[in-house]
Order: sequence, then structure tokens, then C-alpha cells
Amino acid sequence: MHSSRTIFLASVFLLTLTYSVTAVGRWDTIPSLWPNAMVPYKLSKSVQNFDSKNNTILHAMEEIEAASCIHFMPRTTEDDFVELSAGFDCAGPTGRQGKAQVMQLMVPFCLERKKMLRQLLHLLGLPNEHQRPDRDSSITVNWDNISPLDAPLFAKLNKTDLPLEEMPYDYNSLTHPDGFFRAKTASIPTMTPLKEGVTVGKATGLSSGDINKLRLLYC
Repeated sequence: MHSSRTIFLASVFLLTLTYSVTAVGRWDTIPSLWPNAMVPYKLSKSVQNFDSKNNTILHAMEEIEAASCIHFMPRTTEDDFVELSAGFDCAGPTGRQGKAQVMQLMVPFCLERKKMLRQLLHLLGLPNEHQRPDRDSSITVNWDNISPLDAPLFAKLNKTDLPLEEMPYDYNSLTHPDGFFRAKTASIPTMTPLKEGVTVGKATGLSSGDINKLRLLYC
């Protein structure tokens, strides 16, 4: 009898194969995306040691693979790749930078499913949702409750090579912080949705918007 994990991995393979055959994404025209929807990666020894029991990183990769045509593969001789290394934050470049690039992971803090999925979305090129150039039509930023030191975390992107006009603003995205992110006064929000009845920063997994963006860009 096949184990549930074997069945899951088989389904991941079939989904990835199906998407790869018909992949017509934007990766061939947008430099910050990974060519052929394939992401070579390397795990540092320190990260491997911390994550050897739970395999949070690999499970997060499998979750994205199952929802899209994207494939993460251990790096062999590829020039462009990402190294996941122990650091002092959960951070890394947004999108492909070219050559070796590093994703810093504060271990074990960053080795949690939601945090890992968010970092992988950034690695694949998705910016923080609240920093989109068109965000002012979807949220209001309360600058009076934001420290000048934190202001850069709320700055709109001046330029992006992503076709954002084809991507509706996603209040439920994993890349969207909660409404009280970096608030000077904890009871006052720093971001208020302009759409009634919605909240931000409450996602527990990939939103339908996150998945649709990945498929638009890569598949």
C-alpha cells in the first residue's frame, strides 16, 4: 500500500508535468523571473541541520509546485541559484538576481510553513502586496502611526517589471502584512483596506491570488 506522502509526491509530479508541458508564462521576457519556471537551490549545512526533522523548506516548495508549474531543484552546475543560509532575519532578494543569491533564514524562527511560503513567493518575484505602485486604490497608509525608521517598509515600488495591471490587489496574499504592521501605537492600524469587510495579513497559506499570480508569470 502506498503511503500518503508517496501519493502526495506523485500528485505533485503529475501536476508539475502537466503545467510544464503547456508553460507559456512571462519568464522569457521578465528578467526577475526564473527561466523555464525552474529554481535551482542549495541548502547550507546549518539550515539542513535545523530543518532535517520537519523538512519545512521542502514541504513549502512542494506546496508551491503542486499549485503551479514551478519546480525547485537542488543546484548542480547552474550559474543562477539561491542558497538558503542561516542569518539574522527572514529575508532575501525579490526575484532572480543572476548568479548566486542568498536567502537568509533566522533558524529556527523562519522555519515555519507560513514564513517559508512567503519567502519563496518573494524569491519567485512577488513583491510585498502593500508596496505595489497601485496600492493607493486598495489601502490607505496611516503615516502618522509609522516611525520614520520604518517608513521604507511602506514605500511604494517606483518600478516593477511585473504585469501588475493583470493582477488584482490581493488582501489575502501571504505577502501582505497585517493592518497593524510596525505600528507606533499598537491599537491604531498602519494600513486600512478601502474595501469594506476585509482584513489583511490573516492568511495561513497560499491565497488564490498568490497561485494565480504564479501561474500568470510562469505557466
